[in-house]
Amino acid sequence: MAPKYETPLFHSGSKKQENMSLENIQKIKQGVNTANLLNHLETEIEPPKQFGLRFRFQGVIDKIIQQLKTLNTAVYGHDNISKDASFLSLDNKYYDSVLSWGPDFNWLAYYNDISVGSMSCKIDESTKSLQIVSIAVLSKYRRLGVASKLYEKIQFIAEHNPDVKRVYVHVQVDNEAACKFFEKLGFKQEKTIDVYTGLNVTSNVQAYEYSKTL
Repeated sequence: MAPKYETPLFHSGSKKQENMSLENIQKIKQGVNTANLLNHLETEIEPPKQFGLRFRFQGVIDKIIQQLKTLNTAVYGHDNISKDASFLSLDNKYYDSVLSWGPDFNWLAYYNDISVGSMSCKIDESTKSLQIVSIAVLSKYRRLGVASKLYEKIQFIAEHNPDVKRVYVHVQVDNEAACKFFEKLGFKQEKTIDVYTGLNVTSNVQAYEYSKTL
């Protein structure tokens, strides 16, 4: 049973608008959604106005991988290139990797049963580190604590894995918002890398490596 929320799901509007929203939500749940559909839903669903509203979180499994794909496409654009995450090529190979990491390492955040944020991370055994691969939040749901809650799950994974000694992330040098976010969490800028060395390299770019020792 879906959780109950104190805030309304839809904008005030006509019955026709409400029925359209309900139909689109069913498409989301059936996994046939597209980025255009999700962007359309953003215009119909009333985003929360205050910090601290309740969000629901769920580990990513095969049944809901399409929701993650749709969310990433909506956040990062339609060219399958992620500028804000880790410069990943968000192709089928990437999502196969996500599923192989397991639901403990990949989470979706829901507001009123609509996915509004996600995070993915993986163990880097060569450096005994946990790499943050992606934290993505729809623009209308930023600055509401969603990314911070997703990071709490990353921190929990790291603290409860005895092999992990640090957490790190690569952030494109011109992504000031992401840099400030990780600095606020206690991450330190370690170095600048010219070529991203993580999963599915797409281009030669400059990035900062931020890390946090446990």
